[in-house]
Amino acid sequence: MDYSRIGERFREIRTSQKLSLKDLASDKVTYGQIAKFERCEQMIATDKFFYLVNRLNLTPNEFFYEFGDFRFNDFEQLTDRMVMYFQNDDKEKIRELIDEFEKSEKESTVYHLLNLTMLRIVANELDDTIIVSEQEVQFLSDYLFGVETWTTYEITLFSNSITLLAPDLIGPLTLELLKNDKSYSKIPSRKALIRATTLNALTILIKNQKFLIAEVVRDYLKPLISKDVLIELAIFEFLDNLLQYQHHASRKYIARNDEILLGLHLLGHQTPLLDQLISKMRHQSGR
Repeated sequence: MDYSRIGERFREIRTSQKLSLKDLASDKVTYGQIAKFERCEQMIATDKFFYLVNRLNLTPNEFFYEFGDFRFNDFEQLTDRMVMYFQNDDKEKIRELIDEFEKSEKESTVYHLLNLTMLRIVANELDDTIIVSEQEVQFLSDYLFGVETWTTYEITLFSNSITLLAPDLIGPLTLELLKNDKSYSKIPSRKALIRATTLNALTILIKNQKFLIAEVVRDYLKPLISKDVLIELAIFEFLDNLLQYQHHASRKYIARNDEILLGLHLLGHQTPLLDQLISKMRHQSGR
């Protein structure tokens, strides 16, 4: 790890949250100590560092994950390759990635097993001959339920594994994520990840007719949706219309969802799952 850059990275995160040095200074750590730390002129004591990181609403683990050099330093590379192969529908490459990852550590750590389970779940969507055991899914679920502070790692893990989790678990796990104050960092990449993950969870909850908890998740999600994120906003409105339709079986919601799907298609966004949901909606209405 390049220790000389820790202060610089700390300053980047602090300024992204619009916090001044005066906001962080206290009787535990002075303005001058923080300033010298950010200028990489001197390190500070571990307890002071942990205190400052906590003031940024981050855990030390999360800070170093964002820094890019901690126990998950290969995780981003793994997920990038996984997503690329998935998007290209490359079953052979994703199988090779699983084989490579299985052999990458002589001793299976908790995080190695979690990452491997996530990788198999994603691969299973491409190739259902790739088996994910119930024990693996249970292990991942138990880990997520035991998390006190959701970091970028846990959010990514949940997001990529959500398709094989039991619908009854998805709702509570999503609420754990959304209710966890420390997850609401001002770092844009994390906010975008939380939004995308929650939209995916909301889609699956509605697909499985978990309408009550879906409405709770929707209400938590709504303030996070930014109007300049057109696709996310459109998907959110589509799912909200489906929930509204459960209470008020008005065809206006069907008509509006048809318009939304048309708009998404014009934006080049593929919507196979939403197409299934609108077909079911029409069937319920007798159209």
